[in-house]
Amino acid sequence: MIMEKLCKTAVLVLSVFTLSVYSLQIGIFIGLDDYKYTFNGNDFPQYYRYKLGFTSGILAEFYLSKYLSFEPEISYSMRGVYFCSNIYAPEIEKWVTSHYLTFPLHIKFNFPNVPFIVPYIKSGINFGFLVSAELETQSTYNNAIHTTFEDFTHAINSFDYGIDSEIGLELKASRFIPFIEADFYYGVPRPSDNSDLLYTGFELKSGIKYHF
Repeated sequence: MIMEKLCKTAVLVLSVFTLSVYSLQIGIFIGLDDYKYTFNGNDFPQYYRYKLGFTSGILAEFYLSKYLSFEPEISYSMRGVYFCSNIYAPEIEKWVTSHYLTFPLHIKFNFPNVPFIVPYIKSGINFGFLVSAELETQSTYNNAIHTTFEDFTHAINSFDYGIDSEIGLELKASRFIPFIEADFYYGVPRPSDNSDLLYTGFELKSGIKYHF
C-alpha cells in the first residue's frame, strides 16, 4: 500500500514537472572514459597507468527557461586501471575492470547560439552503483606468461558518488541535435567507507538528442 502511494505520488510529481518545463529533449550517447584510483586521497603514479574504458547511456533534458535546464541521465560505465602491485616486481602486472550503473543529475546552462552552434556547461552530482569488478593478474616466469582472474568487487565501494563538471557543444539545426562533451569527475571520499579506493576521471562523449 505504501509503495503504491509512493509510485502514484512520483508519477504525479513527474507529470506536473514535465508540463511546467519550457521544452523537452531526449537523447542517447556513447563515449570513452579514462579513470584512475586514489588511495586515501593520494595518487601513486609509479604503480599504475590508465586504461581506457567505455560509457553509454540515455538522457532527458528539461528546459526550465531558454538558457537553463535540468538534465538527468542513466548510464553504464566500464572503468579500467592498469598497475603493478610492486615497483620492484615489474614482471607482475594487474588490470582492474569495474562496471558501474550511474545516475548523474545536472544543472545545465546554454550560452546564446552563434549561429546554430550552442556551447554549454553543466555540473551536478553523479551517483554510481557497482555491478561487478574483476582483477586480472599476469605474471611472467621463465619466459612463460601466467594469467589469473579473481573477483575484485569487495575491494571497491559498492556505492560511489562524486562531482561532475562538463563542457560541450550542440548543433541545433533541426529537431535532431548532435552534441559532443567532455566530462570531469571527482569521487567524494566518505569516512564510513570500508574501502579507500576512489575514482577520479575524464569522459569524452558524443550523442544525439531529439527536441519535442
